[in-house]
Amino acid sequence: MKLSLTLITLCGTLAVAQQKSLPYKTVDHPEFVPASQAAFAGDSDRLIGVTDGKVAKAYLAADLAQHGVVQDRLSSGPVAVTW
Repeated sequence: MKLSLTLITLCGTLAVAQQKSLPYKTVDHPEFVPASQAAFAGDSDRLIGVTDGKVAKAYLAADLAQHGVVQDRLSSGPVAVTW
């Protein structure tokens, strides 16, 4: 069984929605790249990982600290990732 790892990138064309009660913007539709293409992530960066069956997703803790929460979707349903 091969596990596919992807990393989130919070730059470029990501759609973000501002929360009225929070001082930061959430990420509602994250975009992912394969780990082999994640040149923006360093070896010492902290990651928050989520797995669902054969799929693994990684979220950079620094980006989560800046945006507060990522609202994502796994095959089992919605997930909110925070740091």
